[in-house]
Amino acid sequence: MAPMLLTVSFQTIVLAIIQILILGAGGFWLVKRRTIDESGLNMLTRMLISFFLPIFMFYQFTHNFNFEDFSFWWMFPLIGLAIVAVGLLVGRIVLLFCPWIKSRREFLALVIFQNSGYIPLILVTTLLSGEQAQRLYVYIFLVLIGFNVMMWSFGVWLLAKNKGEGLSLKNLNNPPLVAMLSSLLIIFFGWHKLIPQTILVPVQLFSQCTLPMAMIVIGGNLALIKLEKIQLGSIALVVLTKLLLLPLVALGIIFAFKPDELIGLLILIEAIVPSAMTLSIIARYYQVEEKIINQGIFYSHIFSIITMPVFLMIYVNLTR
Repeated sequence: MAPMLLTVSFQTIVLAIIQILILGAGGFWLVKRRTIDESGLNMLTRMLISFFLPIFMFYQFTHNFNFEDFSFWWMFPLIGLAIVAVGLLVGRIVLLFCPWIKSRREFLALVIFQNSGYIPLILVTTLLSGEQAQRLYVYIFLVLIGFNVMMWSFGVWLLAKNKGEGLSLKNLNNPPLVAMLSSLLIIFFGWHKLIPQTILVPVQLFSQCTLPMAMIVIGGNLALIKLEKIQLGSIALVVLTKLLLLPLVALGIIFAFKPDELIGLLILIEAIVPSAMTLSIIARYYQVEEKIINQGIFYSHIFSIITMPVFLMIYVNLTR
């Protein structure tokens, strides 16, 4: 069964991106109007990461995942690791030809790590429906297992190694990753079948709040980014590498290996989304250079509004 995406037009894809933009603009406006201040946004972020996102993951896994239908589930965390590895390789090659880049670790982090959860989930919500959307949700969560392992180990080390921060497994003890692994364990033993509707209904209602709240947090964080003295050359290279070169590499990989169409769509979505907001949090926490990180995040999000529909339409046309 071909993905519904293959039947949509460029206009439909653009309208989906506009829906994402409107959701993010809500958070941007709330912060700019100071309806939500920085401490309030931090509280929303903690609620999202510690409560709503784990519940959303638990609900999606327990309703849409089983080990019989997803016999190759272990492949998706490996895809998450592979996406990071390809980003690292491409970033290193670009740096070989651009020795003038000073903030090399920050450049690599912006290229390697993408907004791998919230924006892909919103894209799936706006472009697909029914069983295909639910299946792609599960794919994304499984990819996040490998991605989060790299983000909270190699990513922290890459940005903060001058601060004496080494590779550490303690950073992997975060609620989303724990929720994913716990959900898989519960499903493996069949315990999810014992959960009564009295609990499942509130869980479903909480999970429905997750994606709008995620976009409010993303928009609010963009509103807080300070853009003084833009490093034009470095930021232009980040945008070109992240939003043009990596998607082209992803398309090449997809059409070389010809995976299942939904898996191909998953790989493309993970390749076309902007740099991870989490990088700004890591940089702030470890008190490392934030300027290029924040600028890279901001401008990759802005320009991705243009590049995401272009690459999605290329994929649609080439797979018809």
